[in-house]
Amino acid sequence: MTRTKNGIDSNGFINQSLRGAGKLVQCNFHCKYGGFVMRKYLWVIAAFFLFSADVYAAEYKFYDISDPNKDFTSGVAINDKQEVLLGHSLWTPSQGFQDIDIFGPPNRFFLWDINNQGHVAGYFADSTSINAVLWDRTNPYIPLGSGAIAEHINDLDHVSGSIIGGGLFHWTPATGMTAIGNFNGKITKIKDMNNSDVIVGTYEPSIIGTKPFMWDPVNGFRDLNGFSGLFASANGINNLGQIVGISNGEVVIWDPVNGLTPLGINGNSVYNLKINDKGQISGHSSSGQPFLWDPVKGIVDINAANGYPPKDQYSYFKIDDLNNFGDFTGFGSVLGRSEAFAVLASNTPIVTPEPMSSSLFFLGAGILGLSRKFRKKK
Repeated sequence: MTRTKNGIDSNGFINQSLRGAGKLVQCNFHCKYGGFVMRKYLWVIAAFFLFSADVYAAEYKFYDISDPNKDFTSGVAINDKQEVLLGHSLWTPSQGFQDIDIFGPPNRFFLWDINNQGHVAGYFADSTSINAVLWDRTNPYIPLGSGAIAEHINDLDHVSGSIIGGGLFHWTPATGMTAIGNFNGKITKIKDMNNSDVIVGTYEPSIIGTKPFMWDPVNGFRDLNGFSGLFASANGINNLGQIVGISNGEVVIWDPVNGLTPLGINGNSVYNLKINDKGQISGHSSSGQPFLWDPVKGIVDINAANGYPPKDQYSYFKIDDLNNFGDFTGFGSVLGRSEAFAVLASNTPIVTPEPMSSSLFFLGAGILGLSRKFRKKK
């Protein structure tokens, strides 16, 4: 879900911080209350710089995006441009719905994923077979191969998915469709793919239980070491190579340097785990309660989103996808009616504390020091 090409920059996250500069105007007047007044304003200015960075965080807004022209819609994927894929149509906050009907009736096709160029991957069923396909606004029908379902597309227009009858495939414009088989001949399910063409998912080592795997074009299938428990899984991967999954009944993040990092979230009843390039994780519980976890803020209260239905009106909400700005989409049931939804945070006013930038902190600390200097000169 990122815009980088073939791999990630060695520095990892790009840290963005506010930068500020200020000038102290020397006071040349002396009076009985002059020192007090100056100290008072210095304290006010210092407090502003010390805490101003803490008043910014994302304020979420809830959108009911059920397509009125479709019997059932679900928000299955969202890209960084806030284009939401609904299986048979697209939705954006500025343009509303756009039908994707080039494949014919809705029961003949379904589209699973969208990249940041607005290109879509899915399948189309004709009279003889199921075909993996791509769609975009310029080329509304690009066949990838028969007997397959396209499930994931990255920003390079590389596609991965499942072959009918068993096994996975990887497709690029240069190589076409390549069958990559199963992990050690076991039942294998794909969960996600990043811009480096790393695929993650699960395989079934025996009749009961699952284990996580990763695959890439150079190394092929690999076991993910360190995961434990009967139902261990790798559910999502971002463009930094971080993987979110479940180990020993707990939600974890895995990366090649640090290995497993437990998050303190019970993983025995969570589904559809996704991770974006900020390290944010989304999912939902078995009872249909959605959650968003942030590396800085922890669990974010989604119920506080502007326009979110009151708890007594909905029975469940399930998150299906998360973009790199913390926007997410899925479907739920409100007052007994199924509906697709999107919760958008990008470019909106902020309500939850973010960590302060070091530049603002030291500027505020410096101003406090000047305040103490004024007190000594009083």
